[in-house]
Order: sequence, then structure tokens, then C-alpha cells
Amino acid sequence: MSGTVQLDKWFRDGRAVAMLAPAEGLFGMLRRTFELPADFAALLRRSDGRHLAVEPGGKVPGDDAVDVLFVRTTPLELAWVCPQLVAHDRYLCDARVTLGLRVLNERADLEAVRDQILGSRRALDIHEVERFLQPHVERALRTVVAEEEAAALIDGSAAGLAAQAVTAALQGPCFSSGLAVVSAPTVAIASPAYQRMREAEQRAARALDEHEAQSELRDALASAQRAQLEHLEGMLARLNQLAENSPQVELPELMRSFEETQRGQLYAALLATRARKPVTRYVAVVAGHELLFFDPQGTGDIVRRVRIEQPAGALRSVQYDSEAGLVLLGAAHGIYMLAPDATEPQKVLRAPEDRAVRGGFNAVALRGDNVVATHSERGIVHWRLGEPEESRQLFADLIQGASAVRNARFAGDRFWCSYDANVLSAPADDLAAAPVVHCINPYSSISALLVVGDQVYLGNSDGDLHVTRFDGAPPRLLHGGSRRPVESIALVTAGGIPRLLYTDTSLAVFCRVIGDTFTCRYEAGGQTVRRAESAADIIAATTDARDRVLLWRSDEPERPAAVINVLRLTGHSVQDVCLIPHA
Repeated sequence: MSGTVQLDKWFRDGRAVAMLAPAEGLFGMLRRTFELPADFAALLRRSDGRHLAVEPGGKVPGDDAVDVLFVRTTPLELAWVCPQLVAHDRYLCDARVTLGLRVLNERADLEAVRDQILGSRRALDIHEVERFLQPHVERALRTVVAEEEAAALIDGSAAGLAAQAVTAALQGPCFSSGLAVVSAPTVAIASPAYQRMREAEQRAARALDEHEAQSELRDALASAQRAQLEHLEGMLARLNQLAENSPQVELPELMRSFEETQRGQLYAALLATRARKPVTRYVAVVAGHELLFFDPQGTGDIVRRVRIEQPAGALRSVQYDSEAGLVLLGAAHGIYMLAPDATEPQKVLRAPEDRAVRGGFNAVALRGDNVVATHSERGIVHWRLGEPEESRQLFADLIQGASAVRNARFAGDRFWCSYDANVLSAPADDLAAAPVVHCINPYSSISALLVVGDQVYLGNSDGDLHVTRFDGAPPRLLHGGSRRPVESIALVTAGGIPRLLYTDTSLAVFCRVIGDTFTCRYEAGGQTVRRAESAADIIAATTDARDRVLLWRSDEPERPAAVINVLRLTGHSVQDVCLIPHA
């Protein structure tokens, strides 16, 4: 019979669990019984509604039969994958569970399989049993994972707890569905995010070990360098005196009269004298809902931490406005403003929460009563300090559809920012006026912007750094990148010598003397630097993994003076960093 042939094929399918077959396809005039294979039981339903259970290998009678439910009784190997589980330390984890399960062959159990799992379907395979139990498995794992650190979950020390939780979670649904667990669950948990963090830590540790291996050599050279430095400082003092006595000749011009090697030594001496005069009071770091203040002169200890959660949401960026003496914090739905010694914001500027946004305000510019901030999803938003709840978008038609809006700043008599590959500027005293828009390379997004006088420094997503006046002359390339973005540009003037410091998402912070070919690198010890903030005494940078902040003394470019593991201290990634000077 065709029905029998199909059933034989189904019996041989290792994924098959249960099938409901009508009696007319199984029995006929010459065949009044059906013999079961050794690993299948059956549940016969008669015309009066009564059920008869048949043991594996038994014979199913066809008299008065309506249909027959065939059920595999040998153990089934089931597996589940539960992604995106959140560990106690906020890492996302993926869990895989395997266990052995079988269908019980008592009449009540077979009826439960038919009513609870099979339902209106004609057949049932392993995957449908997995789907039936998936919510119970996932709920148990989610609870266990939420209570454990990612390290314990990944190394297997919490696997026993997870297996017990899954077993307990399945007891009820299995009991009511005619199923039984025959082998304890095996739980394997992975976290790609945690693994990336550990790999970054290991790479950093290896790099630090390599640097420490050279410490003896550095110490041996230190005394000779100190003697050389004293000689150079004496020469530098004489050059300063000469510049003072000759007003028509500036110190940078005198420095450029030396050969490049000698200039490098003199610049190093100049940095050393400036580094001994601390100008930085705090290194301010944003992580999660906290603004952290670190001691720049010590080992990077936390001096103070301010938690800010409401009403503008999680923090995204931090800047310091020296004229106003305020820390400006970009958040998900607005701006916080507070003094460096304050314990809470003095002013909160809010944007409408009429839509979901993934990021926050990435840069804030303050001048007088005007606050302007950039946000890649909201665009350019303007507030007046006297109307903190009233915000308006600037140039919305112009930047509509832009994917990257950032770098808000006031410089000279204009407001500046960038959107995608364009630089926009507008009169600072008339933000409603038509802006001027410039584009250097339409194929590369502007990732960093600095305006000093009539000079505009631009970093792009290809890692190139240009300087231009937007006066029709072509821009000048200062640095060619390696296809990773320039994330920060800063100008520091010490001893009359202006230095440009910038990052291109590589293994160092770059320093270039303006008006000279002299450059140096602040080496990150094998760690990739994302963005940096600079002062005459200190340079602070975030790593590309956003887990650490690196601190250099300006006269020690060979290695960071301190490495602060913010992720370990707070459980949150670094969002931004800035330097706060002494009053």
C-alpha cells in the first residue's frame, strides 16, 4: 500500500519523532494488524474516542480504528542556540545547549504528545520539539547568564549552574507533554565581545612586556640624556634671550636655522621645560552615565566621579570651555553643563525625545547665550541658555540625509561643523544666515576639524590631514593616512612653538611643529589610539577598543606614563576624553 511505503520511509528518518496516520491507510481486508518497529510505540484511537497504547515492537490492531499516532521512543539528541544573552558585566553572550530526550510510551504520555506538541500537525520532527521547548531553555539561560560574569560563563565554571537551570526549567513542560530528559544538558557559552576585549588586553600586555624588556636600556641612557638635556636647556635659554633682545626675530625662526637633528634636540628640551610646569588639573572621561575625573600627574587615579542619568540620557561626549569655565557633556537627548568641581549639572538643555536615537551629541559649542551641538541622527541643534527646553534645528534642508554630522565649534567670528565630506560655517552672531559650504574630497567624510585663525585643519575618514584657508588655493597635505580615520586634531603652543597633535587610528599620537618639518610620535605601546586631547604638559588618548585611556608626559613620547583601564573600573566603555586646566 502506498501509505505503508511512506510510513516505512518515515520510520527510517532519524529526525522523525511522531506521525498521525489515518487507519484506512494502514489496514485493509487482508491486513488487520500492523507490526511496530522495535523503537516506535503507537497510540490507537477508536471510533468511540477511547485510546489504546501499544508497546514498541508490538502489534497495532485495526478493528474499529480511526487513526494511529506513531512515536519514536529511542533518545533524541536536541540542540538549542540562544543568542544575545546579557551577562552580569553587560557583555553579550551566545549559548548552545544539547541534551538527550525521549518520548514516554505510557498511554497518558502519548496522549500528551498528541495534544500538547503535535496539535493540528500530521507529523513532528526533532526541530519542532526544539521549537516547542525553546522558550523554557532560553528563559533559564537568560536568568543564569544575567547573574554571572562573562569570564565565568566562558571558562565553563558556571556551566553546571546553567545545566541545572535548564533541567529544572524543562521538568514542567516535559512532564505535561509526555517527554523525559535522559541525559544531563551540556551548555557551552561564548561571548565574541568579551573575547575581543580579552584579546585586546593580551595584545596590550604583550606590548607592555616588550616595552618593559627595554627598560634597562632606557635607564642606562637616561643619565646621558639628562646631561645632554641640561646642555640643550642652556642653549634654549640663550636662544630665548636672543629672541627677546631682537623683537624682529621670533624663536621659531631661530630654531629653524639649526640642522634638523639639532632642531629635534632643541624641541625636546623645550618640551621638557614645559612638562615640568603642570597646566592640566584633571583628565575628564565619559563612560556610561559617569563623568570621571583622573589625576594627570600621578598614576591615573580617580579623583572624583559624578553620576548623571537624567533628564537628557546617557553621556556621549565631553569638552571643556575655558572661557565659560564649564564642562560640556553631549548626551542622548540633550546637553549637560557643569563646573569642574560641581556634583551635578548647573544647566540641562533638552532636545525632543520624539524618536529613538542610537548615539548622542558628539560635539558641543558655546558662545555667549548660544549653544550649538552636532548629532549624526538629529543634525545641528541650537539652544539659547535662557530657553533650555526650546531647541531648533539649523540648516536642516542642507544636511538632510547626511550620515555623519559632527565637529561643532565656534572659531573667530563663525560657527563651524562638518557633515559627511563637507565643512559648513555660518556667522556666529547670526546663526540663521545662509552658511558657506566647502568640500575638499567628495569621496571621504570629514572626521576631525580644527580652526585656528584663518587656517582650517581637516582630517578625513581615509586618514589624511589637510590644511587650507578656503581662499581658492588648493589644500596642503600634512599627513597621508592608512585608510583609517583621523579622529582628533589639537594645537598646543609651548614656549612660542606651535605644535599640531593628531591621531589617525594607528599605534601613536603624531606631533608636528607648525612651520617646520619636525615630527615625532607618542608611542602607545602596541595599542591602537582612537582620539587624543593635548596640553603643554599632558596628552590623553582613548584606545580604539574604547577600554582604556593612555596618558603621556609631553616630554616622554617613548611610552605612556599611565594606562587607565576604564572598562575594568566602571564596567563601561570610554565614550570621550578631555583635559581640564588649572584655573
